[in-house]
Amino acid sequence: MRRDNWRTRSTESSSGVGWLYADPFLALMLVGFGSSVVVRHAIPSASASPSPAAANAVLSCNEFAVPLAAQLADATDDALRTFITTAIDDEIERRGWELSSARVAFVIVVGGFELYEGAGDGDVNARAMRARIRKIVPALATAEMRTAGARSTTLNDARLPVGNNGDYVLVMYLLHSNNAEMSCL
Repeated sequence: MRRDNWRTRSTESSSGVGWLYADPFLALMLVGFGSSVVVRHAIPSASASPSPAAANAVLSCNEFAVPLAAQLADATDDALRTFITTAIDDEIERRGWELSSARVAFVIVVGGFELYEGAGDGDVNARAMRARIRKIVPALATAEMRTAGARSTTLNDARLPVGNNGDYVLVMYLLHSNNAEMSCL
């Protein structure tokens, strides 16, 4: 009789073990849900001047490249700023948009590397160039920028060589409020 009583107690006590794990899991789940934060962007006032980042602006899927050879990348900040700004303005005008209705929204800075180096070395170079151009080119100050190291890249389904150590290609995407072109989305 004792033996049956012991088995019954053992079975009852082991059936509660599952609840020992379920209760902390439920508590962690509630803490997780309670700590989720919803961020809401500020809505610009009606008196604010319209910008290409307005609600009706779209990201153009037609990327364009600004190649920076080593000689240009080593140039003065003023020369580099002028070259990049002119390339951006020329691309906006080539598309038939007004300069006030478009801006650079996304840039991939691709850094070249030597044959004995790897893509990581090109990425390190690209990060240094990203910091430099973000600081000296006002048109890129608010653009989202990423880096990569590569010997070549693909631009609009065409292969574009990047070059060696010290050579760069800036792959840019424009945000515009021109409804004539399809968006990327």
